[in-house]
Amino acid sequence: MLTFKAHYLRDYYFKHYIGNATVPLRGEKDQPVANTHIKIQLGAPAYQRKLESIPRVVLRAHSDFHEGSDKDHAKLTILWKSLAILKRKKESQEHEAIFTVACNPTEDGYVTCDITASKSFNSMLNATNPEGKRYWDAAWDSVIRVHHH
Repeated sequence: MLTFKAHYLRDYYFKHYIGNATVPLRGEKDQPVANTHIKIQLGAPAYQRKLESIPRVVLRAHSDFHEGSDKDHAKLTILWKSLAILKRKKESQEHEAIFTVACNPTEDGYVTCDITASKSFNSMLNATNPEGKRYWDAAWDSVIRVHHH
């Protein structure tokens, strides 16, 4: 995924590359590499929002799990671009990743995501809420099913 620091750079890039079916990969001395092409696609905000839906479910489950608790459990850092959730280590300024999502497009046009959660965070997601559902399932129903139907 490319990020542009200025709109004119984005426009130049898109005018040059978008619209061509494929662009040859260039190797040494700017020579095209045989049988190797790059497909350029626009990254739509809607696509990024879909990827962000998984961390949103996790944050909802975390919030529901700790609802009514007098402890301060809300100190999470969310890295939206990289789809990671960090928690500050006890008695330290360092953070550790407690939840990450790595998404990759497949050749058939779908996207697969690998989800990694720390053991304690995974236990929280799989705990049963007062209604008898896992916190993950209840959050999924609340965030995904309500907003996407």
